[in-house]
Amino acid sequence: MFRCACIFLLAVAMPVQASAEVSVSRFPAEAPRRVAASEIRTLVTQFGGDENLGTSVATILHLQLWRTLRKEPHPNPKHIEFGAGTLLWSDRPIDPVMSAKSIAVSTEVQQVLWGHVHSFGNDAVVTCYLDIPSYEGQGSAEKNRGIWEIKIGAVQHTSLAIDLPQRAYAFEPIKLPMEFVAKYSVPDALVIRQGPGRGRVLGPAGTKFALVESDERFAKVRSPVGTGWIELPGLSEQKPEVVDFVGGIIRIFRGDWDGAISLFSEVIGNPQAPTALKIDAGLYTIRARSELGQDADADIAHVKSLGPPSQSSVQYVAMHIISRCYQGAPSAKEPLCPADKIRELKELLSKTRPLFADDDDWFSAVEDLLYKPDN
Repeated sequence: MFRCACIFLLAVAMPVQASAEVSVSRFPAEAPRRVAASEIRTLVTQFGGDENLGTSVATILHLQLWRTLRKEPHPNPKHIEFGAGTLLWSDRPIDPVMSAKSIAVSTEVQQVLWGHVHSFGNDAVVTCYLDIPSYEGQGSAEKNRGIWEIKIGAVQHTSLAIDLPQRAYAFEPIKLPMEFVAKYSVPDALVIRQGPGRGRVLGPAGTKFALVESDERFAKVRSPVGTGWIELPGLSEQKPEVVDFVGGIIRIFRGDWDGAISLFSEVIGNPQAPTALKIDAGLYTIRARSELGQDADADIAHVKSLGPPSQSSVQYVAMHIISRCYQGAPSAKEPLCPADKIRELKELLSKTRPLFADDDDWFSAVEDLLYKPDN
């Protein structure tokens, strides 16, 4: 079982609640809580559409996403810690007037997961969206921790950085079966029981509870009605890719590289996941392997097999080669990899030059690294 310490978090603005390897709690109108530098925050909002069904779907996704958080790897012989991973909950759907990005900035989160539930005959369809804002100004370096930066040379005189593959995602619609719609379209459909799937009903789950632990199907919570278990039903017969993908990005932000590879491998192997999402999962995997000092040739080959090159795929492949060849090298003149890797990188840039603007800063910096190492 996954276990975590739980504490309540407070803040202001829109009615939001917080959870993590920490908790879920309503955000009252009090002084905003200072966000720790090592804290990665994701906001999940109530889904639009039918209020009861939207609340149930969002709560289930929220709890399933919480299960992907971990403070440390297992086993952990090197005593690694990933800092704080926090999930926030809002009981208000995204307002068309107030964009997900503006909400993200106002609540100082790295991601917002939101969506809608639409009726479709006797069934319903869930559409999920993920927005990842780009911060500017003071403190932006910590908030933009998904950015990949490589420093080259003993005196770190050269630095290369690339952005995330994308900052907005629309996931494949999830068709909810009729029995799910019927069960979770009523108020207080999610209840807390004394035991996992058994025992006396303590009361409705509501939206104010602290998460304690979870297994494959149930989450143990501490709430005003007592400590008990909430069932986490599947949303469809097919496994939606949204939880694995969003959880993988959270792990990238927290430096949980092995954990990110594990979740993104689920996305890549999911027959329901669209190709574009599998490509980005592959790019994040390349990043994670690079951070671990691992070879990513197989991952690069798989990404190439999924479609034509894009700016993002070229950048991630190039950054992997650069990390293996130059990161930790005494200088740009003294790469740490065989000469054929440098030739591979030069050939990649030559073939994909039309994808980049003539004055693209990143492309120019890589060319300077390869052809003008004295700079």
